[in-house]
Amino acid sequence: MYPTNLEGAWQKQRKKINWTPDLLYCRNVCDTLFNKYFGIQLDYYQLDVGAFVIHPDYRKISVRAPSRIGKSYLLAGLETIIPVLDRGASVGNIAPTESKASIIPNYIYSFLSKSKDMRTYIDVDRIGLDKIDKLGQSVSKQKITFKKEFGRGYIQPKSADVKGKGEGIMGWGWKYNFIDETSLIDEVSYSKVYRGYIEVKGESKIIEIGNPWNLDHFYDNQNSEDWTKIHIDWRDGVIAGRFSYEDIMDLKKKYTELEFTVLCEANFPDNIDKALFKQKEHLDKAIIFNEPPEYEKILIGIDVARGGIDNSVIVVLGEYAGKVYFIEYLKIDTRDTMQLVGEIREFIDKYDMAICEIKVDTVGVGGGTYDRLKELSYPAHEFIAGQKANDSRYSNYKTETAVGLSKCMGDNRFHNLPDGTPLITDLKKYTIEVANSERAIKLVDPKDKSPDYGDALIIAYSQPYNKITFLDGFDI
Repeated sequence: MYPTNLEGAWQKQRKKINWTPDLLYCRNVCDTLFNKYFGIQLDYYQLDVGAFVIHPDYRKISVRAPSRIGKSYLLAGLETIIPVLDRGASVGNIAPTESKASIIPNYIYSFLSKSKDMRTYIDVDRIGLDKIDKLGQSVSKQKITFKKEFGRGYIQPKSADVKGKGEGIMGWGWKYNFIDETSLIDEVSYSKVYRGYIEVKGESKIIEIGNPWNLDHFYDNQNSEDWTKIHIDWRDGVIAGRFSYEDIMDLKKKYTELEFTVLCEANFPDNIDKALFKQKEHLDKAIIFNEPPEYEKILIGIDVARGGIDNSVIVVLGEYAGKVYFIEYLKIDTRDTMQLVGEIREFIDKYDMAICEIKVDTVGVGGGTYDRLKELSYPAHEFIAGQKANDSRYSNYKTETAVGLSKCMGDNRFHNLPDGTPLITDLKKYTIEVANSERAIKLVDPKDKSPDYGDALIIAYSQPYNKITFLDGFDI
C-alpha cells in the first residue's frame, strides 16, 4: 500500500502535455503491438514514452528515470517493433561500453524468440545463422535484419566507445538512435553519437534514457526547449506496482542523499563537488524577481563561438546602486564575423549606448568582433579570461570575475535570473580548484564543452577597471 495522495513525477508532467489525437493514437499503437507480439501490458509511463518515440514529430526525446523501472526492457521492445511499424527503418542501440552493449540486445533476443510472428520476420540467412536461437549466442555483436517484405529494416547494437573517446562510433548513424545509460557517456563520445543522428538523411530520431548522475549533456538536454523531456520517479514505479512504498522508504534509510536523489527520485544533484555556483547559496537567490529600476548602467557580455558545437551568446544586465538585474540573452549560430556583428547590433541598439558597457571575449575569433564594434564607435571593451587578476588570490581575471558574480548572488545583489534556462545549467557546472603553491583559486570550465551562456554572463558582469572583492571565507 501507499499514501492515497502519492503522485509521480511523470503523472504531474503529463497533465501539462497536449495529448493530441495523433499522440493518443501512437500510444494505442504501442499498446496494441506489445500485446500482439509479446503478450505484454506496459505500464502507463512506458506507453507514454512509446507514444513519443513512434510519433514522427518528436525527434529528440530524453528520459530520466530511477533504477528498476523497466527502462532497458522498454527500449528493447520499442527497438524490436519499430522495423515492423516503420518498414525499412534502421535502429541503432548505443551503449557506453562493449560490456553494456549486450544488455538491451539480450532483451531483444528474448522478445524475438518468444514471439512466433517475430521469428518469421527476421532474415536469419543475412546474419549467417541457421537457427534464430543461435542469435542469442552473439547478440551484442550481430545486426538483426528483417526480411525483404519489411524493407530490410534492421537493429544494430553499437558501443559509444567511451574508452576511445567515441572513435569507434564515428561515421555511424541510424534513423532511430537509442542511447541507453546516456549519463555514462562522456561529452566527447556523446558529441560523436549526436553527430551520427544529425548526419542521417531523413527524419532521424534520438532517444536517450538513464539515471541523472552528472551535470552533462543529459542535464543540458533535460533543460533544453529542443527536447521532449520525460521524468519518471520512484512514485510512478510504486503506483505501477514495480516496487512497494515500504521498500522505497527502507532504501531511503540505507542510501546516501545523493544515491536516493539519483537512483530513486531521478533528479540531478543540486551541486557538483567544489561548485562555484551552488543551488541554495547562489542560484535560488538570483532567480528571485525584483522590479527593475531605471538603470545607471547597461552591462553587455558577448561570448563569441570558437567553432564546433559552441554558440555565440549575448547577455544583457542592468546595474543600479550596487545591484545587478538580469535583462535578456540571445544565442546566435552564425560563424561569419560581419553577420555576427550585424545581429549583435540589431539586438543591442535598443539600449542607450551612453550608459552601455560592452565586453567581448577577444581570445581567438572574438578579436574580429571586438575590432569591428570599436570601428563602429560602440563602447566595447576587451575581456581576456587569462589575463592577470587584480587580486593575487585568483589565478586569472575570469576566475576573479566569476567569484565576484558568485558573491553578488550570495549577497542577494543579483536579481531576475531566469530559471530553467541554459544560463542556470551552465553556471552549475563551474568548479574551482587550487591552481598553484600560492593557493591561488582557479575556475575550472566543464570538460569537453564550452559553457557559452555562463561565459557570456560572467563577461557581462565583469568590471574591467575595478577590483572585485573576494568572498571572505570562501570554502574550497
